[in-house]
Amino acid sequence: MIDNSFHIITFGCQMNVHDSQWLARALEARGFCEAPLEEARVVVVNTCSVREKPEQKVMSTLGRIRQVTGNSPRVLVAVTGCVAQQLGEKLFSRQVRLVAGSDGISGAPQAIERLLDEPALRLSLLDFTSHYVEREPGADTPSAPVGFVNIMQGCDNFCAYCIVPYTRGRQKSRLTPAILDECRHLLDRGAREITLLGQNVNAFGRDTHGDGVSFATLLEKVAALPGL
Repeated sequence: MIDNSFHIITFGCQMNVHDSQWLARALEARGFCEAPLEEARVVVVNTCSVREKPEQKVMSTLGRIRQVTGNSPRVLVAVTGCVAQQLGEKLFSRQVRLVAGSDGISGAPQAIERLLDEPALRLSLLDFTSHYVEREPGADTPSAPVGFVNIMQGCDNFCAYCIVPYTRGRQKSRLTPAILDECRHLLDRGAREITLLGQNVNAFGRDTHGDGVSFATLLEKVAALPGL
């Protein structure tokens, strides 16, 4: 086992993939390194509720982690994302020490460091925030040709068939200057295309957390950035 090493397993949508990529860079900026599952000190399962039988899939993955790591008490297992938001502290019974919901993942890097220092501690980060919380910058690695940028979180529609408002929370638009700054940073690192992510991007800016910029106007502002 390698100290200060991590392994992330991701299920679900492109936003989950993006969340996992951010978490990896944030841990790397704190001195962690990525490692294979069998060698990692920290294992994060970033989960999705939309696919078939998501709870069973997560439980099966937790069982595989215990098997591969020899059920070592030194391995810190964390569950993040939508299933974490749904099941909450019930996951502690599966030898999970960190449960972080859709908004709570922004505090995961600090929580992981604290849990490594305090082996008897368990933490849950399940509260929805009242606004879009800007995340700490991660390690400044070269960007892929296509960059992904979150512009909002959650949804206010509460459609009968959809779980998003309950696992991602109510809609919170990100402030336009922060979005544009992140886009510029990706372009400076080599990105040439940018995909804007959100549960309901057409409604960007219509909630009380926005700054009055509509999605159409945001698209114009992003499209005007040099290098895109």
